[in-house]
Amino acid sequence: MANDVILTIFNKGVSLGEMGKYEEAIECYDNVIERCDNEIDIDDVVIRQSNNDVKADALINKASSLWEMGQQKFGSKFQFKPIPVTVYPQEEYTANMIFTQAELDFLYAIIECCDKAIEIDDQKLYAWTNKGNTLVLLRNHEEAIECFDKTIERCDNAIGIDGNNVKAEAWISKAASLGEMHGIQFKPIPATIYPQKKYTAQFHSQGTQNMKKEYLRWLGVTQAQLDILCAVIECCDKAIEIDEKKLNAWSNKGLTLVLLRNHEEAIECFHNALKIDDRDKMSWWFKGYSLGQLLRIEEAKICLSIAEKLDE
Repeated sequence: MANDVILTIFNKGVSLGEMGKYEEAIECYDNVIERCDNEIDIDDVVIRQSNNDVKADALINKASSLWEMGQQKFGSKFQFKPIPVTVYPQEEYTANMIFTQAELDFLYAIIECCDKAIEIDDQKLYAWTNKGNTLVLLRNHEEAIECFDKTIERCDNAIGIDGNNVKAEAWISKAASLGEMHGIQFKPIPATIYPQKKYTAQFHSQGTQNMKKEYLRWLGVTQAQLDILCAVIECCDKAIEIDEKKLNAWSNKGLTLVLLRNHEEAIECFHNALKIDDRDKMSWWFKGYSLGQLLRIEEAKICLSIAEKLDE
């Protein structure tokens, strides 16, 4: 076990973070890291390994404190919850993600802390997921997805952490990054232009080439984009299998089904999302949109009216 002084300073950092004193918390974690480094040549293997474990946790907590400081300094741009690209036009989303140099310095410092924690112990779930979420904000989705995959791989062996919850969140984040990486965005098309059809995996895998081409034309996507949409749904489904109370899993799946013009199942997803949070404006709006596409006009009006009131 690490010595009492190191553990006391570490716990002081935790307490300061809980009080919102993040700069002081970071000083504590830096102190812990320095003390662990100074004892790197200690003969006792057990203590040396314990110090390494405490050092990795201190780096993760330092990253978390930097994040909280970023929220205090820079506001809503610092969100660990990925925003589905389907909600906004791509140009608007990109514009919202422009960072100042000061903001970038915070993000890079967070990634550096996570990387150092991973060097010490690559089984640290929060190091991988925090790095992935930070890379999402930097729009480096390929590396972010790698981080979420690493998180998912390690969740089953997690000790002292709710591995299922972390795993579900990682699937949700991976789904959002897949869509974002391929620039898939929501483009409403009136239902009166096309007959209502329902996407099925069987049709996608077994249909003739001509049928597939017709289906892709009807959807307005390429085969590559369709594959990504299917992958997004798969990620959401896996998150739901782990924890059906995950709001983002239901809403992201619903948004993807809207893109596939499978409005019946999309409505079910938004219904499930609203059972979790009945003030989720996005789910009300898109549920209303899908109801409108099915010509269930009165129900659509009710949903859209609720979404508008939530704006007030």
